[in-house]
Amino acid sequence: MEGQGGLTTLTKGETENFKLAQPVTTPIDGAYSVVNVGGKYNSQVIAQVLGIDVAEFNRLNPAFDKSMAMGNNYDMRLPADKLSLFQTQKPQILEQSIRMTLASAMQ
Repeated sequence: MEGQGGLTTLTKGETENFKLAQPVTTPIDGAYSVVNVGGKYNSQVIAQVLGIDVAEFNRLNPAFDKSMAMGNNYDMRLPADKLSLFQTQKPQILEQSIRMTLASAMQ
């Protein structure tokens, strides 16, 4: 089989994961901003640095960590008032995320 297959080749578990990875239905109405990210970002680090509840971040960005671990880009949703903070803290967030990933890999 070429490529990564299609929906018809997914197992039941993979289908459930695919559903989780679908875009959030929360409307982008000025309360939220979307920024495309790629790299080894970690949801816990982003939430901590931006002062967002991790559960809220995960609700807005389902399967974020899985997508980042697979090397994919992600259209990350953030409260609009946190976007500029994310942009200014981006290098530090990425560095902390990488350190967290390395630390967990060494355990």
